[in-house]
Amino acid sequence: MASNHPVNTSSTTPPPIDLDIGLPAFDPRTASASNYTLAANVDPVVTDSVILLDPHSVQVPSTPNRTETSFENEQFEELRQGIAAKGTNLQPIRVRWIPELNGVPGHWELVWGERRLRACREAGLRVSAIVAKDDSSADDYIDRIRENRGRADLTPWEFSQQVRHALERPPGMRKIELASRIGCNVSTISRANDMAHLPVAVVNAFQSPNDIRYEDVKPLRDAYERNPIAVQDEADRIRAETETPAAAQVVKRLVLASQGKFASCKQPPAAGQTTVLEGGGKAVGFWRLSPKGAIEVHIETAMSDNQRDAMLEQMTSFLARKVLKKAVPKPASAAAEAISREEPKA
Repeated sequence: MASNHPVNTSSTTPPPIDLDIGLPAFDPRTASASNYTLAANVDPVVTDSVILLDPHSVQVPSTPNRTETSFENEQFEELRQGIAAKGTNLQPIRVRWIPELNGVPGHWELVWGERRLRACREAGLRVSAIVAKDDSSADDYIDRIRENRGRADLTPWEFSQQVRHALERPPGMRKIELASRIGCNVSTISRANDMAHLPVAVVNAFQSPNDIRYEDVKPLRDAYERNPIAVQDEADRIRAETETPAAAQVVKRLVLASQGKFASCKQPPAAGQTTVLEGGGKAVGFWRLSPKGAIEVHIETAMSDNQRDAMLEQMTSFLARKVLKKAVPKPASAAAEAISREEPKA
């Protein structure tokens, strides 16, 4: 049903949007299109109502939230596909209307739900949102931390940046107060804050800061305090390598460097040099680098059509996710299921 509030074009109130005052909760699976109209105007007094917004009209604040890699993984791609299939986000985001101030036009600002907002943008769909119930945005960052902690896909690094912002935001907040407000232990806040204060050189040695685990923080911090120059030099060497090592290997190398030791670094073969591919203790083919750095792979083991299709599917998925940094759906299981029913060839 449409709101009876008169349309107000002043920038102190939100512009006309889709709104249904009577909806206690939004579920696209049961809500009909007639529930929403374009003639309604949100009155600032009306709160906790679900609205449908153009996702591009919602501004994301500059406070720490998600890293860009959170929008490049399989989990985000699955979220985007799920939202696209349902027509909008089942779990609404929270937004706040920011009135015009000092010549800056009034606008919608995100409180929490950035991944759902981005997914709706990419899917070309309106985003389901709830309007924040109070007038002040001072504690929005606390609400964002609290909401994000309930989601398993928030990485330790992302949480650590939110904690650091909360503790350092004027006039400042004690760890015990922050822990109480977001519902966690003080030790959780302390270790997140320790992670947020790792040296930049150490963080940059990883392919992504999201790869750093809580248990890595103490050995990394101790290593840097023990010998910062050696750790910095080793981090620079890691960054200069063609392929960044796995996170556990990065930690090991930085710790060993602080002790005056160096882990053996596997160097790629020279162009044209053939390297045997082994599987199950037997040679199955070989690979080599071309003069231009391309990889030539030769598989000399006979395969069925299903096995070949499954192998190529895994290869292209790996290239998309790890080399091209593009999120892709999980590989279809049809080929894998077909393989599982086959007997291995002698």
